[in-house]
Amino acid sequence: MELENEISLVTSEMVSASLPSALLRPLINDIIATINSPAASGEGISMVLKKFKELTDISHEQLPKWQKLENVLRLIASSSSSEEALAYVRLVRTVMDDALQRSPFNAPEPPLSFNSLEKHDSIMTPVKNSLAYAESFENIDRYSDRRSILSSAYRGHLRETKNTASLASLSDPYYSGIPSEEEMLKSVPYTLLATTSHLFKFDKGSVRIPENVPNGESGILHMLFEVALLYQFLRKRIEDYKASGTLSPLKTAFLAHINTQLHHYMGTVNTLSKNPQIQSLRALYIELYHFIFEFRIYHGFIADFQSLRGDQLLSKMHSLKNHGDILVKEISTSAHRSLASLYYEYVINWLTRGQLEAHQEFFVEAAFPSQHNVATVRYSAEKVPSSIPRITADEIFMIGKTRVFLERDCREIQWVNDSSQKYSSIYRSLTGEDSVEFQSIVHSHYIEVISFCRKVLEEKYNFSGVLELLKNVLLMGKGDFIDQMIENSSEFLKEPSVSLPSYKLTRCLQESIKQSSLRKFLEKPYLNPIVNGIDARVLEMGRGSVGWDVFTLDYLPAKPLTFVLDFNHSGGRKEYLRLFNFLWRIKKNNFFFQEQWLRNNSLMRDFKRLRRNQPLVRDVMKKMDKINALKHNVQHFNKKIEAYCFQSIIDRNFRNIQKKLSMEKPGSGTQVNITTLKSGLKVANGILRPKSQLLQQLGDKSGNNTCHNTQYTIDELKMMHDDYLQEMLDHELLDSSNKHKKLGALTNQHYPSSLIVILGEIFEFVLQYSELNKLVHELLIQLSLQSEDGISALLSQLNELLGRVVSRYRWIQKTCYYFIKDLKADGDTELFNVSRILR
Repeated sequence: MELENEISLVTSEMVSASLPSALLRPLINDIIATINSPAASGEGISMVLKKFKELTDISHEQLPKWQKLENVLRLIASSSSSEEALAYVRLVRTVMDDALQRSPFNAPEPPLSFNSLEKHDSIMTPVKNSLAYAESFENIDRYSDRRSILSSAYRGHLRETKNTASLASLSDPYYSGIPSEEEMLKSVPYTLLATTSHLFKFDKGSVRIPENVPNGESGILHMLFEVALLYQFLRKRIEDYKASGTLSPLKTAFLAHINTQLHHYMGTVNTLSKNPQIQSLRALYIELYHFIFEFRIYHGFIADFQSLRGDQLLSKMHSLKNHGDILVKEISTSAHRSLASLYYEYVINWLTRGQLEAHQEFFVEAAFPSQHNVATVRYSAEKVPSSIPRITADEIFMIGKTRVFLERDCREIQWVNDSSQKYSSIYRSLTGEDSVEFQSIVHSHYIEVISFCRKVLEEKYNFSGVLELLKNVLLMGKGDFIDQMIENSSEFLKEPSVSLPSYKLTRCLQESIKQSSLRKFLEKPYLNPIVNGIDARVLEMGRGSVGWDVFTLDYLPAKPLTFVLDFNHSGGRKEYLRLFNFLWRIKKNNFFFQEQWLRNNSLMRDFKRLRRNQPLVRDVMKKMDKINALKHNVQHFNKKIEAYCFQSIIDRNFRNIQKKLSMEKPGSGTQVNITTLKSGLKVANGILRPKSQLLQQLGDKSGNNTCHNTQYTIDELKMMHDDYLQEMLDHELLDSSNKHKKLGALTNQHYPSSLIVILGEIFEFVLQYSELNKLVHELLIQLSLQSEDGISALLSQLNELLGRVVSRYRWIQKTCYYFIKDLKADGDTELFNVSRILR
């Protein structure tokens, strides 16, 4: 309400003389309504005033008052709150009242008065509205011209007064206590070098600027003294870190670079302090501006120096090389160059010597520094500098690792030395690790080292042959060797394990190799080392176990192959051991089945020769025929398990790894797709690429830079072998770990557990069948001697044992039935096929 009253008074005072009283009140109402509306704006005020100006005849002299009213109302309409608008209206009224009081009609006007500026909008408060602000800028030249005229008249009036004081005499008392810029320039160089001067004092990491320094010079000094404080901070930190003596080479190189720049800064300050052309603080600031920027960057790194590794400093500097600011790019390029030269030495030493730096700033590091070999070297991807592409870093890692493998394990010292000398000169002729040429040389070096390593493994240590021998011996792929081994050792394997002599195992192993298909390795001298690695030993299973329970075969490959085949720790042997022990159960059952079947055939032939007690003989033979039928079913089930494990698990996985080894590495672009014709002939599907040697002879080197890796590394060979073993162990029927495996729907047991139980029941059946043959043999002796004594007792024992054998068979049949049902209900296609095979 108060705002509306003030608006009414201002409007009445400004336009009442040119507007009839009948139109004044409607004008005031429209103005108040426009200002109070939510969409109040200057355009609305202009439209209201324009409407009322058209309703009356306004003279030219009265137009400025209408314009001033419009300016005032537009400002009120753009006010952020009613309090602000009210304060402004009151200010306008106060100015108007003061002007009227100072200018009575009968008094002469001074040269500068309210009325003289009336036509120039004497209200000088800021106009917030954008349109009014623009209008004021458009009229600024007009306002300046009129004020200049008035000021000239005012100065002319003052000149009439008699004042003989000079301007210097009036200003000197105010500037007598302010230091001159020349005086400050004499003290500033000391401050810039972190030294206290008589004018500027250093106090606890800060610089005190005197209070009598003008604001303009004080602002320049604040910007100048930033570089002084940064210089002091960097110099102190560098001294502290050097005194600690625990810095890595890359960090030391970084601090040395900063120290060099600090010395350069110090020399620049000393030179500028003697330069007569530097006559102002601003000129000095311009000369030192790049140092301020540079020291800011170093300050950021030094502040986090403890938490940063040398490789991280290198990566951060490399990232700043692509900064948009030219000054930042130059500073980071210079710092990166000082660190990259040292890091490049790390790379060359690893590529050509297999050496690692001790501070673990390189992305290749030794897990156990005291045992530097391929097994203890690891690759740290997080430490790869951003200047080295990830694929190049992988190749660098494998070059050095393979070099160590060839030199220390394979003893290929001559080839390694020749290759190191060749590539050492090449790498040192390059500019650094971030060039395209360096990446190309690394790739060529990688191909050469990996290809030679694979050649050594195949030709010198017969990697593929050893892998096949492991499958034939430890995974029982050569059935004749395992059968011969069981036959030669069956007698002493029945003895207790504590009395089992090792020399018998060794002699049995040698005889079995000579009597089986493995004798071809003995006939060729260069293959002798392969078969010499076969070893027979017994496990430690405690007292009460017999040789059958503790016997196992092992293989001890040559030293280089222990890494690739993962025989350098217990994990690899356990995997083969687990598979061997499972397959040994099946082979043991088959052996005893065959042994007792031959014995039973011999007994039945002897029974047929008996002439007496024909009813009794026929009865015994009839019962044995039924038992033999049961035995055949159990033995057939055991053989089906054996056939599936060898053909669908072991042979299939072995063919897969053989296929991978015979093919080039995926992604090489030179793999050959094979098509089999109806005649069985295998031909290449498509056009074959010429050999690289032929292309080089023809002068075509275009493919050298784009070719991919065509050979497997030792890490990849090791992984392929591990995957090969794990793939067999992860099979649903062999995975004894039972991790994340489903339980049988009927038995609620894991499939491997059920299978082990079944194999154990089969072995118990074989033992009872063996006992039955023994009893039949005693009965045959009694009948042959025509002795009536003890026959009835033997027949009773025979009938009782026959009952137990039948009971055991029924239990096996029931267990197998539920096991097959579990496999069928699993939902897995392969297990469903296994259930069809076993049923």
